[in-house]
Amino acid sequence: PGEFYPFCCGTSQRRSNGNTLITDTAGGTAFEVTRDKQIVWQFRSPYRTGAKKERVASLFEVERLRPGFPLDWAAGGE
Repeated sequence: PGEFYPFCCGTSQRRSNGNTLITDTAGGTAFEVTRDKQIVWQFRSPYRTGAKKERVASLFEVERLRPGFPLDWAAGGE
């Protein structure tokens, strides 16, 4: 609800289905929205640091992979 405006960095990408993939770098969040502003999916980085865990790991750019995309390389070739 309301407006969305990241204070530092971030990316957006219009997808072929008309949705928009948005990365909030400083907020450690990525999400995809429809043209009607409905959230399709969302990722929030679970990684925190700082004395009170007030800092979040930055996400510089997120790329959504197609279903079935091969991920064997991500496990170190195992």
